[in-house]
Amino acid sequence: MSNYLNVPNNKSEETGEIETLQSVLSHTNNYREFLRESGSSNQLIVDGSSTPVDFEIEASADETLCVYRIMLIIDDGSRINPQGFAGGSALTNGLLVKLIDTDGTTVLLDYIDGGTIQTNSDFGCLTGPTFLREEGVGFNDSLIIDWKLSDSGAGTRLDPGQRLRIVVQDDLTGIDSFVAISQGTKFLKKT
Repeated sequence: MSNYLNVPNNKSEETGEIETLQSVLSHTNNYREFLRESGSSNQLIVDGSSTPVDFEIEASADETLCVYRIMLIIDDGSRINPQGFAGGSALTNGLLVKLIDTDGTTVLLDYIDGGTIQTNSDFGCLTGPTFLREEGVGFNDSLIIDWKLSDSGAGTRLDPGQRLRIVVQDDLTGIDSFVAISQGTKFLKKT
């Protein structure tokens, strides 16, 4: 099945008819979910320099997620600048952003086309991001990246077992806070 919402789905092996999201799934509700490390922490402030750390959302066996937006929120005790990452210097290895298939390794979509996010300005390579930099008290700054996947014409569909993953490959423990929140619609299989 395609992972873009506006592309027709597979033909049913049983009936030969085209299956659409609406024909096989029932709408449940809008959802908001943090990308998490192995189901626990939602803080991307980890040391991934020696062993990369995955943060992800995964569609469970009975649902399909339609992700329309990812909010990335970075708070740091230093002045945030475009050439650095958060309030520090540029990352050495960078972040990866990918759609992963059910086997946990096959890349269905690389959102940054083989590149990495090493600086704050590199978030611009994501489709349709909106940046908001807020100066806090003293030198405490926040950077909010509003990445609307739907700005590319459609959101991203995660079928059961598929994952949207951000991979941290550097030491981000010096940042005060860094979270990624997915937003979209959740569909359950019709029974």
